[in-house]
Parts: sequence; C-alpha cells; structure tokens
Amino acid sequence: MALKPCFECKGVVSTEANSCPHCGASNPTRSGLRPAWVEKLITVVLLVGWPLFIIAFLIQVSHNPNGFYH
Repeated sequence: MALKPCFECKGVVSTEANSCPHCGASNPTRSGLRPAWVEKLITVVLLVGWPLFIIAFLIQVSHNPNGFYH
C-alpha cells in the first residue's frame, strides 16, 4: 500500500482507496487525467467564450451586411 497525493485536495491517500477521506474525490490517486480545476476552466471557457464569440460575430455581420470582405 503506497501513499500518494489526492489529485483534488493534495491530501495523502492510499493508492488502494476508492475515495479521498479528506475531500471525497473518487479514485483520488489516479494519474493521466485532467485535474478538476482544468475541467472547471474548460467549462467556463465554453460557457462564456462561445456566447461572446457568437455575439461578436453577429455584431460584425450587423455592421457589415454585405459580408466580411466588402
């Protein structure tokens, strides 16, 4: 039984543990997966970024009704 840091809270957890006793993260010593903060960042970028991109595109089209290159 080895001890490794939890990917979520960095608390020390057994590699055989199914969940972290500190934060409750499932499979806390997994490796090769994105940390939770990266998943949250991707979610925020998608939820905020795409609507802003679409709004900017619609503003561009409304200011130039003949197309982008005219």
